Amino acid sequence: MTFDWEKKQAQYYDFGKPKNDPIPLKDGILDPLSTLYATRNHKMKIGEMIKIPATDGKKMINVEVGVVKKEKIKVPAGKYWAYKLSPGTKDLRGVFEKSPDSKIELWVSEKAPHYPLKMKSKVIVGSFVGELVKVKKSAD
Repeated sequence: MTFDWEKKQAQYYDFGKPKNDPIPLKDGILDPLSTLYATRNHKMKIGEMIKIPATDGKKMINVEVGVVKKEKIKVPAGKYWAYKLSPGTKDLRGVFEKSPDSKIELWVSEKAPHYPLKMKSKVIVGSFVGELVKVKKSAD
């Protein structure tokens, strides 16, 4: 997928070839994966539903991320108080579209910059877990 901000349009590609007509972009729209990182900029409030506009180059959606709870978790990088987030998958395509019971769970640190600590996903073809191993702060 490409975002052409000068023309304000997005284009979906498959193996380097456009697969549909470009769709119009609005300011602030992201690709679906970037919405997980953008969520970190929001003030977290348990029970809140964060909505972020996104596109996969085929259609526009609002990715909804629920702030489920706060809990202490342990990952290889250490122990953290974290917010457990639950991004909705109903409008996502690909393997999520083919998995009626698909889900994503994401834990971010309670304190800014809300480091992504852990991510779990389950879809029809399998599952994965990713955990933060190390935090390296820059010298800046």
